[in-house]
Amino acid sequence: RLRLQLLRLQLLRLQLLRLKRLQRLNNTQEIYFMKSPMGFCPLGFFLMSSLFSIHDNHIIMSFQALPKFVLTIDGHIRIGMVHLHSELVQPDDQPIGGGFFDVDYISNRLILYRQSHDYGVPRWHLVEKVYVPSDYRGYNIKYIYDDGWHEDYNVSDKHLIEYY
Repeated sequence: RLRLQLLRLQLLRLQLLRLKRLQRLNNTQEIYFMKSPMGFCPLGFFLMSSLFSIHDNHIIMSFQALPKFVLTIDGHIRIGMVHLHSELVQPDDQPIGGGFFDVDYISNRLILYRQSHDYGVPRWHLVEKVYVPSDYRGYNIKYIYDDGWHEDYNVSDKHLIEYY
């Protein structure tokens, strides 16, 4: 039993050291450890996108908001700086994909790329009309596949664009 506890503690320490390499200084939240019959357990859960640093008996956990988007079944593109794609989803939305975005202000392009861990690759074939936030009016919208098989998908050319 003692070996099992030591093994669990060693695995947790290795995970924290691996995540500590990814550390960036952003807004921080503290997560404390509590002693349980099975050893030391974190109060909360760890996300792979979370970044950590260790100080004394607690962990400083840093969440970094990233530019993400979600495509819904009715064609709305929800865009924002969030930690999780699910934060962009409104109560009546049915997500059909998501990813990350970047804005090219010089050439007026909204570049969508990668995929959401929660909702997967955007399924553009399920929507005819795309609703984009009015902040991006006049921008050419392009989705870039990162798989090496698909060509870039020009959303502006293949769909009717409306703004909300």
